[in-house]
Amino acid sequence: MTVLGQGDELTERLGGAEELRASGVFHSVVALTAGDVVLQATATVAEFSDEALRQVFEALRPVLPPGTPRPDPAHPELRFIDEDAVGTAS
Repeated sequence: MTVLGQGDELTERLGGAEELRASGVFHSVVALTAGDVVLQATATVAEFSDEALRQVFEALRPVLPPGTPRPDPAHPELRFIDEDAVGTAS
């Protein structure tokens, strides 16, 4: 589950909660009163495939910080896209 914070700034940059819903990327998009949104990629953790991870990355790419993420030695099980979000979209 992802929460887009900073009021509605990030949500607006992504086209708003309705646009995020319409994208088909997320199982659930819940708009909160302060303008934040809660994004649930899949109905269950078991359904969170590499394809779902890629779709979420692409949907959130416009608001992700620059730079390639690094593995967290304390949590080697965490999956991530090993790619700079500011780079060319795939």
